[in-house]
Amino acid sequence: MQTLPNGSTQMGYRIEAMLVEPVMKAALDALQKSLKGAQLKPRGWERIVGLLREEVGEIDLNDTLAHVLAALADGTDTDDLSLPLPRLHIPLHLYGPLLLAAPAASVEAGAQLSLLEDQPVSLRISPPALENSEARLVWDLRRVWERLHGQAPWAGIEVVLLRNLASVGVGLFASEGFYPDFLLWLKRGDAQALAFVEPKGLRHQWPTDKFHLLEHGVPQWRFSVPVRGFVLSGNTEQELQMHQPGFTWAKAPSVLLQQDADGQYVQRLLGELRALLPA
Repeated sequence: MQTLPNGSTQMGYRIEAMLVEPVMKAALDALQKSLKGAQLKPRGWERIVGLLREEVGEIDLNDTLAHVLAALADGTDTDDLSLPLPRLHIPLHLYGPLLLAAPAASVEAGAQLSLLEDQPVSLRISPPALENSEARLVWDLRRVWERLHGQAPWAGIEVVLLRNLASVGVGLFASEGFYPDFLLWLKRGDAQALAFVEPKGLRHQWPTDKFHLLEHGVPQWRFSVPVRGFVLSGNTEQELQMHQPGFTWAKAPSVLLQQDADGQYVQRLLGELRALLPA
């Protein structure tokens, strides 16, 4: 939370420009990746490093932030997927914009969003900026809801999204605690349904305890509204089979949804929540 000049509070970010050394490291790491296989002349790398050190200074965010804040104040700020401050606007989120951890590009004529992770944002942002799977959820939720909200089955329904705060927000507990990345509500009249949503890559682990908690524990909780939980993953079957032999998406836990390119997982998630609302 941040305190505004008039004494009121609202959710916001802390943004700091990185010092020269972290900026240099990020630039050189990206350059080394792009130069794989290239033949540099003797001492070529040293000259490149020397030129970067000569040219690179601290990032000056004053003009950028002044422009963004002025645009936010008059309601004209829009998506900007480029550096130095890539960001998304989604009317369904309780505050905006949402900042990205890297510049991004949309592919397939504006459908799927992909972060350009080899060009990280050279800023310190707190709470942390959205990673790829998180940004994809925000992007996909916006485009799917734009298509659905005018259809008869969704008449009178509102969708609200809130990014959860790690370690201090809403925590769930299995063998160890975890804090879902997002809280997602559906509201129709006075009736509501709530989902805990965690978009995560699963390349490094298979969280059996988390799936069990979300499948069997959370639906039994006696909240004032019905609650469900979901884990989202953009991994391929082959990637997940490395940690769960024999895995197929057809046999996946009911709470594990694949972040497909068309955003069908968002429609399934919203559909399951809608089914919890009284007719």
